[in-house]
Amino acid sequence: MAAGEIPDRSPVSLSSLPATQQQRGIVFAVALALLVAFGLTAPFADVQLPSFVSFNPSVEAMVFVNDLVTSILLFSQYSISRSRAILALAIGYLYTALIVIPHLLTFPGAFTGLLDAGPQSSAWLYYFWTAGTPLGVIVYALLGDADRLNATSDGSTRSAIGWNVAIVIGLVFGITWLTTAGHRFLPSLMSGDHYSDAVVYVANPLAILIAAIALALLWSRRRSVLDYWLILVIFSLILNYVIAAFLAKQRYSLGFYASRGFTLFTSMLVLGLLLREMTNLYTHLARSNIALERERNNKLMSFEAITAAIAHEIKQPLTTIMIDGGAAQELLAQVPPDIHGAKEALNDIVEGSRRTSETIDGIRSLFRRTDHRRQPVDINGVALEVLQSLHGELQGQALRLNPS
Repeated sequence: MAAGEIPDRSPVSLSSLPATQQQRGIVFAVALALLVAFGLTAPFADVQLPSFVSFNPSVEAMVFVNDLVTSILLFSQYSISRSRAILALAIGYLYTALIVIPHLLTFPGAFTGLLDAGPQSSAWLYYFWTAGTPLGVIVYALLGDADRLNATSDGSTRSAIGWNVAIVIGLVFGITWLTTAGHRFLPSLMSGDHYSDAVVYVANPLAILIAAIALALLWSRRRSVLDYWLILVIFSLILNYVIAAFLAKQRYSLGFYASRGFTLFTSMLVLGLLLREMTNLYTHLARSNIALERERNNKLMSFEAITAAIAHEIKQPLTTIMIDGGAAQELLAQVPPDIHGAKEALNDIVEGSRRTSETIDGIRSLFRRTDHRRQPVDINGVALEVLQSLHGELQGQALRLNPS
């Protein structure tokens, strides 16, 4: 680790999980597939197709569910990692999920007459909606390095999530009121089903500029797997802007339908990534728990074996001490007392105590982290110690030692 570098102690999350070579290859392959799809659609983007009014509500309903689930998963990630970058991204996806609702209710021909919407309401809500993702990504990229320096943020995650959810809901209500009740004060973006010059020369270039800034920031910090997938999200969003306003120029053209496909794909990307990576993390966690449980059981078995060995090694000299102590009492209780025999029994007790102490010291030495060197062992001495430890059991038995 370089001098002055602060280690990352934050819990594992998608914002800190480095992207593998395979994951980067998948991202670039999907980006290439998007470019191919864009290239095949672009020459025919302005071709007018039948008006399927139910198509847009169906797509946006799926976008709502995808973005809402994505925001919930990101909020869960924030509650674990306390990363403000993840919190910003979760807020962005919650905003895009909620703003879809008024856009869906104001889309011409789908839910006519709701929310007191005008002919410009849906177009304005569309740009407010699609701006949420790149703005959230920009804040995510800017806060990413700050989160690495400040491993976690202080305060209650539940309180932070609650306040931010309330702010996002209030913001969506405010934008909805501005684009519906106040639509007369907004510039015209639509003329019938055709996009106006304000879309082509102002709104769309501005949206592309914001997305390009988000893409540049992500590209400059690309480290985690989430960074790479967000690059893919913003790239798909830019293609959506280009084909929707510059090439299609009107609703219900091939470019219009294709742009909604890019929108749905953009919404599904991060959700798919979150589900996949969280499943992988859960799998690794489950395997780690199984390995820890197996190691714990092995340690318990080893501990039981060690305690049994200790009990066996100590029990023998203690038994000898008990027998010799009883013998000394009987010898002293005789009339007259057998002082010589009692002294021998007491000497045996002292010797048994010494062997017990040596046994305990030997057991302690087994657990010391020292460099144990091999030393010669006196087999005869060991045999004599064994016989002495069995002195009580061998009473009345004739033993002969062969010194050779």
